[in-house]
Parts: sequence; structure tokens; C-alpha cells
Amino acid sequence: MKLRYENLDKVENITTQIREILMKHNEIDCAQGGLVFVNKFSDVAIEIMIDAFTYTKKFDEFCAVKQNVYLKKEV
Repeated sequence: MKLRYENLDKVENITTQIREILMKHNEIDCAQGGLVFVNKFSDVAIEIMIDAFTYTKKFDEFCAVKQNVYLKKEV
């Protein structure tokens, strides 16, 4: 995920919100751990690393879970 530099003051809040979304999502395996942190300051954006594990091993189901997380949909 990338954020514009003009949103730098919101990074802490955004990463916290993403962690909360992951913790609430029924398809995310929180026991495996997960990471949400600033990863890099690139030329055009602040890059946020999101690393989490799903219960499914099927790629299409994984993609659906990832999309739901990005769209803040809780299942």
C-alpha cells in the first residue's frame, strides 16, 4: 500500500486501523502473526508493508480475502 507524502501525519493512525481490520477479519489467522509498518519512503509515496496469513491455501480465496481487507470488509 502506498500513501501520499501529504498524509504523513496520518500514517500512525492508518497502520493502527489496518491492524484492527486484520484482527477482526474471520479469514485472517492472527495466531500466525502479522505486520503492518512503514516499509519505505520512495520518491513518490510512503510504502506500507502489510503481511498477514489467511486460513485458506487456495490462491483465489486468498485474493478474495486480500481484497476484502483492502476494502475494509469484515466477514
